[in-house]
Amino acid sequence: MRSNYTTVSNDIFDSGLKPECIGVLCFILCGDTPFLEKMPEQLAIRFRCSKQRIYRIIRDLEKAGYLERIIDRDVCNGRYKGITYSFSDKAMQAAG
Repeated sequence: MRSNYTTVSNDIFDSGLKPECIGVLCFILCGDTPFLEKMPEQLAIRFRCSKQRIYRIIRDLEKAGYLERIIDRDVCNGRYKGITYSFSDKAMQAAG
């Protein structure tokens, strides 16, 4: 059951992220799970912008440590299956 509010760390707002990155990150964190598949396409539709802009936002969030890309591979043959994105309201790694 979804609640009518979301609690996120103030770290997001003091991180130096661009406002569009903060908006996308907060939107994702208010969902049922911080793990998404096919996320760039879904976000481009939701925010009515290009996938290229979403990919730039993803790169900014990853660089700042708020996003981790998890590459999914077939356990039998090692073939690439896709990417799952994991998000956090606190930096998961040192920004670089």
